[in-house]
Amino acid sequence: MNGNRATKNHLDTNACHPHALTLDSPCKQWVEALPLGNGIIGVMENAALHRISLDLNHHAAWSGEPHSAYSLPPAAHNPAWLHDVRSALDVEDYEGAETLLTTTQTTHSQAFLPLGALRITGVTGDAPLTFATRHLDFATATATAQYTTAAHDTIIHTTWVQRADSYPAPAHLPHPESPDAQRGEGSAIIHRIINNGAHPVDIHLEFSSQLKHALHHHNTPTTRHIDLLLPTDVAPTHENTAEHVTYGTHSATLPLTWAATDTLETCPEHLWVPPHGETSIIVTMGSPQHPTTTPPAHNHQGNGQQETHEINDITGLCNAARRIAQHPTPHELHARNITAHSELYDRCSLHLGNQPALTRQFHMGRYLAISGWHPQALPLTLQGLWNAELPPPWSSNYTLNINTPMNYWALPHVGLGCATGNLQRWLINVATGPGAHAAKQLYDAPGFVLHHNSDRWGHPTPVGAGEGDPAWSYWPLGGIWLTVEAWRHTTHGNDAEGLRDLWPALEGAGQFAAWWLQDRDGTTVSSPSTSPEHCFTVGGTAHSVSQTATMDIYLFRELANAVRHTTNHLIEQGDLHEIPDWLVPLEKLVSHLPEPRITADGQLAEWLHDYPSAEPTHRHVSHLIGLYPLRHITAPHEVTAALASMRARGPESTGWALAWRIALGARARDTHSVEFFAAQALRPAQDNAGGHRGGIYPSLLSAHPPFQIDGNLGLLAGVCEALVDTNNGDIELLPALPASWGDGSIHGIVLPGHVTLTMTWHNSVPHHVTITNTATIAATNAATSNKTVQRHLRFNGHSTTVTIPPGETVQLTGETLQKTTTTTINLGDSAMTHRRATPPRKATNGHN
Repeated sequence: MNGNRATKNHLDTNACHPHALTLDSPCKQWVEALPLGNGIIGVMENAALHRISLDLNHHAAWSGEPHSAYSLPPAAHNPAWLHDVRSALDVEDYEGAETLLTTTQTTHSQAFLPLGALRITGVTGDAPLTFATRHLDFATATATAQYTTAAHDTIIHTTWVQRADSYPAPAHLPHPESPDAQRGEGSAIIHRIINNGAHPVDIHLEFSSQLKHALHHHNTPTTRHIDLLLPTDVAPTHENTAEHVTYGTHSATLPLTWAATDTLETCPEHLWVPPHGETSIIVTMGSPQHPTTTPPAHNHQGNGQQETHEINDITGLCNAARRIAQHPTPHELHARNITAHSELYDRCSLHLGNQPALTRQFHMGRYLAISGWHPQALPLTLQGLWNAELPPPWSSNYTLNINTPMNYWALPHVGLGCATGNLQRWLINVATGPGAHAAKQLYDAPGFVLHHNSDRWGHPTPVGAGEGDPAWSYWPLGGIWLTVEAWRHTTHGNDAEGLRDLWPALEGAGQFAAWWLQDRDGTTVSSPSTSPEHCFTVGGTAHSVSQTATMDIYLFRELANAVRHTTNHLIEQGDLHEIPDWLVPLEKLVSHLPEPRITADGQLAEWLHDYPSAEPTHRHVSHLIGLYPLRHITAPHEVTAALASMRARGPESTGWALAWRIALGARARDTHSVEFFAAQALRPAQDNAGGHRGGIYPSLLSAHPPFQIDGNLGLLAGVCEALVDTNNGDIELLPALPASWGDGSIHGIVLPGHVTLTMTWHNSVPHHVTITNTATIAATNAATSNKTVQRHLRFNGHSTTVTIPPGETVQLTGETLQKTTTTTINLGDSAMTHRRATPPRKATNGHN
């Protein structure tokens, strides 16, 4: 690792540097700030005209508490509610069914909270500092802001978030050993101020928070401690309630400290940076602590010693902050952090010769995923690890009908399969806790259920407080979609241990599905059913609830396949002794689901009946899930109908919806859609444009609007799908490459079954392809040690078969790939070169 990476690029003015962002304008609103994080702590460096604000978040800082997820709606006390809803739908009484469904609603899921802001204002003499430029380096996870004085001296602010060595899991989650946690000096924000001028700079620090809080002095004049009180309840802005933010006797507290270097003369509220000198501010946080929650385990620090304090012990937090602040070599701290970040960041890279903005946006997405990941972290929210509003937009929660799954679609492909484990652990705990409770108490059903919204605590029931439209409130397949996504991530890496761990969720989803589906004279019905957030019209009135929406069909098919695959595997491994008694009935029910239809105007039908859409340009395209991310729409006429449905939605949509359209276009081999929607996703965001208009803010954050991280991470999935597609051992190269992407390269894209691919192309034709079998003969995981892999490479109608032993790499030329081979090419053949691969990266949490 080059040690110069810690300080390079802070004056870089290349607007489309592939791994960095430089802005010559100050931050005017929070969505323009630069995000930093280590999965535990998030910070937005908000470099405004005359001061910097560090806006703070903690992954586990949510309103509510564990019992929040166990509240029940009125329908739980009416055993006949589901029968009555189904009876209403049988006679097409949609209004009656929707009215009954409002009784299934609890109030709302809880909210991801902003902690506060540490504002840093610099003055020389009587004049404030003036903004010059700001910079975010994706490769080093470092933000830099440069200011000038009246004497034209430069003041440089540098911020990074130190990777935690080991960190307690939230109290309701398991606390597994974490061999892949990065070594470091603990979880902390480090902000350095360098004065390059001949005059001293006075720095004033002020902490503010929308939360109730108390500021304390703590033993030393260079340390401050703040107790933040977390609300017991936060209602979303759309909910009609007198109080949106509520505190109670069971409110959690979150300790936050900051310290400054020992070069200071006074206290952390007022710092003095000498001429040609520097100082540092260190911010540390503890996990939210509920009065009835057992304190988490001790924290390990980078020196390898077991600390005697707990993470929420205030003395320990303050000591940790001071220890980092007094570190004799802050450059070494930074270099170590860069090394830890680079191990993840350098796994994958993209270059598109004629698309510098898209190249940079791809790397921004990878950077955000890395910054939001830690082995002990909760899943990414709607805004990842970052939020500044109370209440937040849509509670910044887990929105299960598209946004949460989309956050994780691409991560296994770009070398970040480790990050999918956070969602899986949360899902397994919810499946065996509040999700199972809701299935039993609300439905009297086995297994588990999740609906549209959830949160840290696993909120499982419909939301809306009895007033929500079932179009966005009622959707009982949230747990099923998350389960099949988790299964797809696990099988992508041939993770046998992960399949074993995932079984409680697969079993719970399968049991609920087998109970939910009904046999009606040989035809299987899913009722009640919605196509999330979209409505149809009957007699001029919009309705959302019907029977057997197309999305249901594809999800149940995928679930049955996932459960059968896992069952066979676990029986083979001796982890199951027999086929579960509900599996065969589930498979029979799924096999009798109706086939999705094509409407008279050539579109894929979204509902069971040909009712017109109430909003033809709606952002959701839930019925196209069978095209992407699943793979059930494969016949040419079905693909054509799916494309017609997507095009009928029009050219405009939210950031995440544009990203989904890129992936759909790529899977359908429609290069025009890929190119068009990628351009739409990269245009400047306009919050005042009205309606849903995606794009990117100057910070490169994707706009819904406002910011949602699914737009950033979903774009990764679409780009990957356009460059490489894999299915049943086939690897199709450049399947949906737009002409404007004609020259480029992709490095380190991870394919199913421990295969990693690197490719360059010129004039839309592969030039050189390298494929590595990253499995090792000595692997302890039985699935990982499957020795040789065979893959069929396809390009432009030609097919080449390669066989790769474990730990080996093959390299093919473009000329070879444009010939069809009838026999397998082995390592000794002259059509390719080969070499022993470098040792494959260590799999983390069973994933590539």
